[in-house]
Amino acid sequence: MNKLIRLATVLAGAGALALPTAAVSNAASARPADAACVVVNGSNAYGTGTISLCPQSDGTTHATGNITPLLHSDWIDNNCIAWDVLEGPTHSQLETTVCPGPAGTTNVTTPFDFSFTPEAAITGAQIVHVDV
Repeated sequence: MNKLIRLATVLAGAGALALPTAAVSNAASARPADAACVVVNGSNAYGTGTISLCPQSDGTTHATGNITPLLHSDWIDNNCIAWDVLEGPTHSQLETTVCPGPAGTTNVTTPFDFSFTPEAAITGAQIVHVDV
């Protein structure tokens, strides 16, 4: 009987130690250990720039970089550009939209530094033409 009580006490103590360990390991897995920054240097006929997208432990992503429009705007076409952040296999969202002014105001680099919450893991980014 005494052996049974000692065994129950040891098992209860081991179970109590295992619970905090499980909670810590779940919290640590909120951000995968291999989640690295995605850095893209983009260029096309509409614009050029660099974006760095770094996952944070709170689930947000820190975005830094710049974007430079290469075409001027007129009353027909604004030639706005943006970084299109690619998330997961099918989702994307536009970030940092910039619209150039009339001829002579192109090639003005706009820096940015902000955080946002993506809907899925970030897989890349590209500069796109945006109609506004």
